[in-house]
Amino acid sequence: MKMHKCLKLHTRVQTIGNTGKTNIAIVSPSKKIKIVNPKECKRVQNIYLDLLGEQTSAIALHPTMNLVALANAEQLYILDTTHKNIIQSIKTHDGAIESLLFLEKSPYLISGTRSGRVMQYRYEGRLHISRLCSFRRAAQNGVSALAANEKYLLSGNKNGTLIAVEYNSHARKFKFASSRERINAISFLDKEKILYANKEGSLFLADLNSETLLKEIDTHQREITKIIPLTKSDFTLLLSKSEKILLLDNRNFTIVKSHFLHFEKNIEDGLLIENDELLLIFEDRNLLKIELNNQESLANALEKNALFAAFELLEDNPILQQTPQALQAEKLYKKLYKNSFFKLLKSHNEAVLKEIERFHIFKNKQNDAKGLLLAFNNYQKLKDFIKEYKYTLAYALCERYPALKLTPEYLKMEEFYKKSFTEAQKQLLLNRTNRAKEILEPFATIHSKQAMIQLIRRQNREFLAFLKAVSKKEYAKVSQLLQTTPLFKEIPSYITLREEASAHIETIKRHINKAEITKAQALIEQYQHISFIKEELLALSMVAYDAQKLLNAYEEEDFVKCYEILDSNRALESMQLAQLLQKHWNTLIEKCEVYALEGNIKEIKELMGELLRIESRKNKIGDLLRLSFQVKISRETEKRKYKTAEHFIYFYIDIFGIDSELKHLMKSFEKRAGQKLAIMPQVQKYKERDAWQHSDIFIASHHP
Repeated sequence: MKMHKCLKLHTRVQTIGNTGKTNIAIVSPSKKIKIVNPKECKRVQNIYLDLLGEQTSAIALHPTMNLVALANAEQLYILDTTHKNIIQSIKTHDGAIESLLFLEKSPYLISGTRSGRVMQYRYEGRLHISRLCSFRRAAQNGVSALAANEKYLLSGNKNGTLIAVEYNSHARKFKFASSRERINAISFLDKEKILYANKEGSLFLADLNSETLLKEIDTHQREITKIIPLTKSDFTLLLSKSEKILLLDNRNFTIVKSHFLHFEKNIEDGLLIENDELLLIFEDRNLLKIELNNQESLANALEKNALFAAFELLEDNPILQQTPQALQAEKLYKKLYKNSFFKLLKSHNEAVLKEIERFHIFKNKQNDAKGLLLAFNNYQKLKDFIKEYKYTLAYALCERYPALKLTPEYLKMEEFYKKSFTEAQKQLLLNRTNRAKEILEPFATIHSKQAMIQLIRRQNREFLAFLKAVSKKEYAKVSQLLQTTPLFKEIPSYITLREEASAHIETIKRHINKAEITKAQALIEQYQHISFIKEELLALSMVAYDAQKLLNAYEEEDFVKCYEILDSNRALESMQLAQLLQKHWNTLIEKCEVYALEGNIKEIKELMGELLRIESRKNKIGDLLRLSFQVKISRETEKRKYKTAEHFIYFYIDIFGIDSELKHLMKSFEKRAGQKLAIMPQVQKYKERDAWQHSDIFIASHHP
């Protein structure tokens, strides 16, 4: 891996992140944000902010826009780094902010507080638009980590709980309570799989689709601070405030290198930029750039026929092992291995193995030269065994010295076996059992062939029945015979049959996604006799049933029912209609959020219409309605229209009860108006979050 010294910083770093399209921002507590071009390792500009300092409790950098958000306890600021001005200042009332996160492809900023609340803001608004989740109030139970993709917001807390929520609909919210230790880092592996780590070094793999915690491993590395999945790779970097970086194999969920990168100084922070380059900041304030996926160096080595140098690169960097160049290197090595063996057979000179001997330093090549020499010493014995038809001994010799499998003698013997086995099957089908046994007799005691041969020699009736059942596609009989003899699964004709059945499943899914439900149901009916895909067909039958319900509701223009059906069956999300409906919802919500920030209750009611009644999305709708009232109360108070403001406060209490947001508005109203609100003792101060659904103000006119 190539490493380049980048910059020497003069102050401690609070955070580092991408900003704009090409630059990174380095934030320090000394009132400074340094904008850096990582490609050239040059400072672009310095931004000085009086707001930034030791009092700053959280910072977020927008990954594609020139925006930075910072929180000083309960005061939140959003700044434009290009024009160096504050574009929004927000006084929050949900506890000191300890975590901030910009959502990349949306106008949202997420905050996590010490009191365990996760709030959602829009850049243009001065109030939060939604409370995404709340952890139980307890000591040391605040929000410690945030992560998001285009659908889910993930929040981890100091008590080891992680909550996932669909932030645009709230149709789905669930949690993983995997430990009691602080969650330090969260990351998405793909749309459904997530990784998160706690302060004790436990790493968790979870699936959002099934809401299941899949695996847990101990990394033996405390205080993991960042999880960085590498693009177009099955590897993930794990950073901690130590001198080393761990490498995780995503497929097997194992640490493949506990010292993937090792340095003399502790790492303070890190960031992945374009082309899988890693930027690291160390405790001595040096910035280092590392080319992780250096395919160019590997390609150059292969182009120069420097195979040994190529394997050195692969040994040093497992990330390269999945590249086309790595496959080419292995192919070239196999060619070298084979050529070296044939040179040895021809010359009887051990010196021809020197080139192979060089590769012994690599783990999977350590015994190759020795293996070739042992194979050479036993080559004559192999020829003698084959000449004497002692196939059992010949195969055993080849298993012990694998290089012998490269010889013409072994290949000829294998070809003879395949022809014999095929001929034996034919004889069985002709009810010539004794002849089939006779043909396979030379191979009967070969360990690697025994299992398949015994199917004919000892269980010829079952074997014959299985072959016939497969050829006639008698699935029930195939399944029955598999239960008595699982080895039948290795027969090529059965494997082909399974692949064909799997193709049927994919065809049905495609029909459902295209809303071709009649075709899908016809195929489900047609293939229901295929026993080994029976469960999958049953599940698809239920999906097709719900898909038809969705289509019927759509044709009847019952959109409330459409969304409730979608939210009740996640398998429908891949339907084209479902994607169209979700796109419409996202557009609708974005408009309603703007109206809510203007205090325009009427427009929200008219725009949402009957969708106000969607039971599965009531939390998101309720948040928008609360916000619109809160803004209305705040603006009327600021305009000194106290009677109107008071009227809306009482309306709010009647609909939503008295919550923490209203308490702050009431306090502000009483201070500015110089009057005490007349809240009667009998007024119900607390109501459930969905109590607004029973108010005729919103839903009476929309009932069918």
